[in-house]
Amino acid sequence: MRKGKILQIGCENFGAGGRSVVIYNLTRPLCDDYRIDFLSCGRVKNVAYQKEIEKVGGEVKVYIENKKENKVFREIKRTIALCRMIKAEKYNIVHINADDAWEAAKSLWIAQHAGVKKVVVHAHTTGTDKKTNIIKKIVLIISKKYANRYANKKLACSIEAAAYLFGEKNTSDVEIINNGINAKKYVFNRKKREEMRDNLGISDKEYAICSIGRLTSVKNPIFILEIIRELYNNINNNIRFYWIGEGELKEKVSKKIEQYDMDEYTFLLGNRKDVNDLLQAMDVFVLGSLYEGFGIVNLEAQANGIPGIISDVVPEEAVLNDNFLRVPLEKGKKYWAYCIKRQFGNRTKENMVEKIEQKGFDIEKSSIKLKQIYEDLINNR
Repeated sequence: MRKGKILQIGCENFGAGGRSVVIYNLTRPLCDDYRIDFLSCGRVKNVAYQKEIEKVGGEVKVYIENKKENKVFREIKRTIALCRMIKAEKYNIVHINADDAWEAAKSLWIAQHAGVKKVVVHAHTTGTDKKTNIIKKIVLIISKKYANRYANKKLACSIEAAAYLFGEKNTSDVEIINNGINAKKYVFNRKKREEMRDNLGISDKEYAICSIGRLTSVKNPIFILEIIRELYNNINNNIRFYWIGEGELKEKVSKKIEQYDMDEYTFLLGNRKDVNDLLQAMDVFVLGSLYEGFGIVNLEAQANGIPGIISDVVPEEAVLNDNFLRVPLEKGKKYWAYCIKRQFGNRTKENMVEKIEQKGFDIEKSSIKLKQIYEDLINNR
């Protein structure tokens, strides 16, 4: 018999967004003990994940808004509908995954008014690309106070993410749940590398560079394109660049690739379920995020041994390898291009599975920690 019912909020971007993948992986081993549902405010795009959730006894609760309605009226309708659904399902715990305090506070209020006694708020990033005016700043200040006062358990993927959502003075009671991976899946395999490079049409003399993430402004894709263009035109034209991921900026990025005449060496691969195999083919990993709570893709790349150039907004604890360098975005495209060039052929030969497990980034250990938190909340410990 299962010990309780848990609803995950803020993870509907199955298979594409960082926090949805993290929570899916963290909770998958817990499904024998708990029924774990996911809320999706919109149609589920990746049905494969929905089927997997249903296979282990969970459910994806879908709420679809009418975008033509007035925004305020839409928000009221959404709040009422979610309150009713959560109340009817009688969840023991609602686990809210959020980027900022306002996002967390809205769902926290709904959960409380639906009668949920135990609410978890989980911070996943260190900032946002949304413009913040004076009104929004005030809303965030109030939301932080609300989240700190009423959340039964405060979690974060890093101390920087905790400080951003809850406030720098309110991190002492935040528990860090490391973004973990199954490192064995990503270990370097020469045979698989040759197979994947052949599939992608990468010759022996070419260097393959990749970035992984949603095509959104926070991932800074236009800046990455400018770096790759600089590298190709002025440093080394024996390169191919691959972006793995979808997002609202896909059309803009595609047009920019055409405008920059990058079609012959730049490729958008979309969402892929074989990221571990694609990484085998790569020579350098690049991440130019404006904000990043942790960035699980950093672990995936390092597990494979690939050298990386990443923005310095990525927390230091996410860097495990000497060949993974944090570089300020202010250094500009020329400096970044030069750094990438210096990383060619710099793959590490260390045993990364052992290193990742020692550092506490093993998904099984993180999952066990989350399971204990759920048990303590349900048993009022």
